[in-house]
Amino acid sequence: MSKLTLHLQYEPDWLPNFVNRCQGKLAYIKGVNCYPNISNVRTIGRVFVDDNLSNELVMQGAGGVDPWIYHCQGEYRKAKHVHAWQGPNEFIIDSYEKAARWNEFHIAYIRKMSALGFRCMAGNINTGWPRLKKFGDPPPYPPALRPTIEELVQHDGILSLHEYGPGEVQEDGTLMGSMKFGIGANCLRYRNTVDALRKAGVPIPRIFIGETGIDVPDPNFPLDHHHRGWTEWTDRAGYLEQLRWYAGELAQDEYIIGAAVFTTCNWDWITFNVDRELAMGIADIVAWEPEVVPVVPDIPDTVILKPEPLPFVDISGKLPVNSDVPYRQRRLDQIVRIIIHHTGPPGWLGISGQEYARRIANYHIDKWGWAGSGYTFLVAEDGTIYQTAPETAITNHTYGYNTTGLGIVFIGDFRERHDVMPNEAQLAAGRRLIRYLCDSLGITEVVGHKEKRKTTCPGTSWMAWKKEITG
Repeated sequence: MSKLTLHLQYEPDWLPNFVNRCQGKLAYIKGVNCYPNISNVRTIGRVFVDDNLSNELVMQGAGGVDPWIYHCQGEYRKAKHVHAWQGPNEFIIDSYEKAARWNEFHIAYIRKMSALGFRCMAGNINTGWPRLKKFGDPPPYPPALRPTIEELVQHDGILSLHEYGPGEVQEDGTLMGSMKFGIGANCLRYRNTVDALRKAGVPIPRIFIGETGIDVPDPNFPLDHHHRGWTEWTDRAGYLEQLRWYAGELAQDEYIIGAAVFTTCNWDWITFNVDRELAMGIADIVAWEPEVVPVVPDIPDTVILKPEPLPFVDISGKLPVNSDVPYRQRRLDQIVRIIIHHTGPPGWLGISGQEYARRIANYHIDKWGWAGSGYTFLVAEDGTIYQTAPETAITNHTYGYNTTGLGIVFIGDFRERHDVMPNEAQLAAGRRLIRYLCDSLGITEVVGHKEKRKTTCPGTSWMAWKKEITG
């Protein structure tokens, strides 16, 4: 599905036509005080709160959360289909004190909203923020957001960043605006933010570009709160060309789930307005798929033997799933690595592998709100292999690597000593499973969870038994 979508401030009468024209490829849509309920499309909702009040509540830290929720609760109640609710908008984090208040507010907000059954989208940070050390900006830098980001990851929340392309005056005096100008400092800035977070060891959550387009502040411009939108800089055809370019860039980053083009609004933000004609052009970008030219391989002289079917018990259709959060899907050719896990403590003694898998799925749904089991395969202590999710389902097992990684979990806790590892039956089953998956899916990389994230999983003995199952 395409990651481009609309930012709505009301539901226009042409919205059903826009959705139909997207041909089933629209993944998300964002609404401010309007919350479209579209089949198979996830809605991001924002309750408008005046900037002065919003900033004041954030500066109260945790004490501002109850007033915020009280202010918004009517909207929360009437739109229970909303996938995630946006918190405070464009709070400027220009000091360590403000960063501390921002984190304190959002940690409490995420926890309280989660307790109420709501998912959060936090951040909603203005273009140019958080500041980036690589461009010589003053602190605080992206790692200062770590407490909030870690809380988002724990609650399957979303980080929202805003980014706009600026305008420039050409040599002949004409004005031109482009999302491509200043790459790294404006549009696609999110990549620099993610890079800074990764270098600091901060987990990367799902990221939604909450606002995007062309925006040039101008204190002398009488409209749109002294901002000039796309209509001041280019025409529809030129703007759609830039949006197509941007959509292509977004598609390269799996952590980006959507980007909302600002904004459908016919009484304010006039020079930014996404009208029917522009929206249909955006729908064509969403629906567009590159032409695939089939490659006809040479027929080899020798016969290539396909891997023999692997004997395993497929229980993926019998395990609990989250009716509110379906698995996201991937193509098999997107899987490039296998990531090994162990179940760790506390462990359930004396139960079957299938029951163990069921309890894991329930735990992942109840504790983290995930779609279902975080693993695709489970290797039981008696050597039985259970398939607990389809290979095409994107399960939650290793943050930042879920789309491209296939998770296999071994029952057991292998942290205590370097000589404690899965038993012989499990190791033999693991060898068969990995050989089968590597042969059938073309996978060449097998790693432990601890090789990709800061964790003890799959135990202190991992490097020893890695050789056993990959040799």
